[in-house]
Amino acid sequence: MHKSSVLAALVAVFGLSACNTTAVDQRTVNRTAIGAGAGAVGALLLDGNPIKGAVVGGVVGAVTSKDQLVWE
Repeated sequence: MHKSSVLAALVAVFGLSACNTTAVDQRTVNRTAIGAGAGAVGALLLDGNPIKGAVVGGVVGAVTSKDQLVWE
């Protein structure tokens, strides 16, 4: 129960952090959220810690964003 509420809070924070952003920022946030979701699911499937998986996946999604160095 505690893990699911923490995960729901993280999803809400990521979702609300995308409000009022540019297109480049929006794509980076989307890639971060997708990475966090994939990391959490992967960790659950491999009997790992979903919180750590979400953090690692989110960092990887943000760092590998193609648009991170593009200026508008």
